[in-house]
Amino acid sequence: AEGRNLFLLLIKVFQSKSNESYFEVFMNSYKTQAIVLKKRIWRESDLLFSFYTEDFGKVEAVAIGSQKIKSKLVGHLSTLGLVEINFVQGKVFKKLTHAYLIENLSSKSDEDYLFTNLVLEIVNRSLQVDYPQNEIWKILVWAISEIEKSGSYDKKKLIINIFNLLLLKILGYQIQFTQNLICREINMSLDKPAYELVSKIQKKESVVDLRLQKRSNDKLFTFLHKYLQHVIERKISSFDLIK
Repeated sequence: AEGRNLFLLLIKVFQSKSNESYFEVFMNSYKTQAIVLKKRIWRESDLLFSFYTEDFGKVEAVAIGSQKIKSKLVGHLSTLGLVEINFVQGKVFKKLTHAYLIENLSSKSDEDYLFTNLVLEIVNRSLQVDYPQNEIWKILVWAISEIEKSGSYDKKKLIINIFNLLLLKILGYQIQFTQNLICREINMSLDKPAYELVSKIQKKESVVDLRLQKRSNDKLFTFLHKYLQHVIERKISSFDLIK
């Protein structure tokens, strides 16, 4: 009887309209919390999502049929938020099987949207898939939350600066300066207040109550834009939208 039941199950698998293979049906499903970094069209009715997850780092997963009006997944992934996802490993990409919006993190203003989008693009462009780093998850959630709380444009810029320095530190990059506060890698200098903030973060000192005057903050923002693109060797377009 058990053999017959298994045979009938195999028939159902191979007759299924889905593109999943026999092996994918029996593979484990992985569950984690995530934030959507990017989505793009993948085939006629599917979307390919890039997530940063709490447990698995950056994950790319296809949501089958997610462009269809009746898709149950798309509603939970169409807005910026903290989501719970389940996925299985397919032949090429992971396949999304479940998504549930835990907390809506949508930007409340155009400024919030610009800065949050920059954070998401930095993470997406800087990291490879399947490189789990819980510290990156923590600073990603922190940055999005702090951008929303911050009332001023300059404070949001400072949050981006702190986020970039923390990210570079986690990834193992140590910005080197000459005695004249020049970084030879990008041939660019900082003033003393900006240099001191960089030093504090690189020495793993607390980021609580860090402050910079507008001129130093703007200089550091431009500096980190150039430095980050230099080390990852990729352009981050969202930087250009923030003055």
